[in-house]
Amino acid sequence: MCFSFALICIFTMTNSETYLAFLQELQCDVSFTKEEMANQLGVSVKSVERHLKTARENGYTFSEEPIPNHKGKKRFTPTQLPNEATLARFTDDEKEALAAALEAAQALLAHTHYEPHLKTVFDKLIQGGDLTWSETDARQNWYFEKTHATPPDQTVFKTIMQAIWASKTVKVDYESADRRRKETRHLVPYTLAFVEGDWTVFAYCPKHQEVRDFRIARISRATPLSKEIDPVHLRPAHFEPHEFYDDRTNGLASDLETPLHVRFRVRYPVAYWFKEKCWHSSQRNGKEDADGLWVEMRVGNKKGIINLLKRFGADIYVEHPPELQAALKVEAKSVARQYEPLP
Repeated sequence: MCFSFALICIFTMTNSETYLAFLQELQCDVSFTKEEMANQLGVSVKSVERHLKTARENGYTFSEEPIPNHKGKKRFTPTQLPNEATLARFTDDEKEALAAALEAAQALLAHTHYEPHLKTVFDKLIQGGDLTWSETDARQNWYFEKTHATPPDQTVFKTIMQAIWASKTVKVDYESADRRRKETRHLVPYTLAFVEGDWTVFAYCPKHQEVRDFRIARISRATPLSKEIDPVHLRPAHFEPHEFYDDRTNGLASDLETPLHVRFRVRYPVAYWFKEKCWHSSQRNGKEDADGLWVEMRVGNKKGIINLLKRFGADIYVEHPPELQAALKVEAKSVARQYEPLP
């Protein structure tokens, strides 16, 4: 995890998750085309074809009806579904993975509208199987820390999520970072993310004509707008949330025109923290010597790197750049003055 960054791509499921969603669709006993199922699950037609093959291997059967005037296309209808006990058999490793996933999800989604539904979904997933479940046992076996950040408004969270799905513009009341003013903005939301302990939305902001990140806890109201979005503002096919976040933290979209190259040495035992954790997405650990570990970063916010380094006090020695050395000296003198005897 880089710089306390955990990005949750809520709308991109793993193969196993899409397969489970596919099976749930089959339980509804509705006919479908591969294209309709792909659109329903948000995956490719090839993924649906793989799920069909896997389902057949596990006892499902389907009738296939050609669609008139659509060469090669067929409509599938489930004709036999395995019983629930067969569906719900898990290996021991799969059981442990499900238990860990639920506990992690409950911690991550604790302050959203998903929270009350997680246990219900889990119970439905395992019903008919032999996986015993105890919330008390789970708390003893797993620990995932809940965020201490300001919880987002659940209605706002849900509205933004639905706007992403439907490609809608939302009108929001947003509070500035310094908490000095509120303003109404129109946003085109692209991605929900969990960044540095806060739920965030990456969205196109027509006011500034660029994609920015907005803390959901600072949004007091969100209203979806019915008007069509200008196509140029829609999420581009090439938009990558990870790249966007890396750009923000590496300085390509921050307050420095040119990212600041920083090189510093960290004494042991503090150096172990830098070996075990990525404090910034550009962090590169270098050679080790008797005095500690050498680390390099390219950052776009001088205040941010000062705040990071000064927390380690005398265990950090900055070799480059000189202006960062000077800034940290000023910070150190300022702290020292706080402890001078009163006149």
